[in-house]
Amino acid sequence: MVAKRAINALGIRDFARLDFRMDDAGHLYFLEVNALPSLEAGSSLYLCGKLAGLDSTDAVLDAIVRSAARRHGIPAAA
Repeated sequence: MVAKRAINALGIRDFARLDFRMDDAGHLYFLEVNALPSLEAGSSLYLCGKLAGLDSTDAVLDAIVRSAARRHGIPAAA
């Protein structure tokens, strides 16, 4: 998957927004990474979370915090 390759190549951790565009011939172009995308209600971050099975704003934010906690060796609260 192109997004996963970009995430790994750029060393992105926890969350970010990657922007792509596709031309009429179906060629995909990577445009940029936003390392701190909007956390406002209605932002694309939550739509992507739903696609990943996270059904609420709280679930998305919890996944981000848990990812960072794991990376830093901080035990997750129950």
